[in-house]
Amino acid sequence: MSWEQRGNATYYYRKKRRGKRVVSEYVGRGKAAQYTALMDGSGKRLRAHIRAARQKATEKHADELLLEFEKMVQVLTRAYLIAQGCHTHKGQWRRKRDKSKKERD
Repeated sequence: MSWEQRGNATYYYRKKRRGKRVVSEYVGRGKAAQYTALMDGSGKRLRAHIRAARQKATEKHADELLLEFEKMVQVLTRAYLIAQGCHTHKGQWRRKRDKSKKERD
């Protein structure tokens, strides 16, 4: 979308892709062309806003999946450490003491 100067007048053209080529489509000049340019610009801003909203929704979905994955990893880690004979003490994982070793000392 662009305004082009031809001689002393300014004209509004739309650029369209046809196959591999870009073709200029004459829209006009004056008030009608200004209104069309405003509408084209608002449509472009609306499409950019929709794209940004979709991106944000995709990122939110990815964040939710990542949190779910993190919870699963925590559960699996906890299960593994418990199976290996560990316990938590003040939020830290520790191995349980070997009672037979304590009795020998």
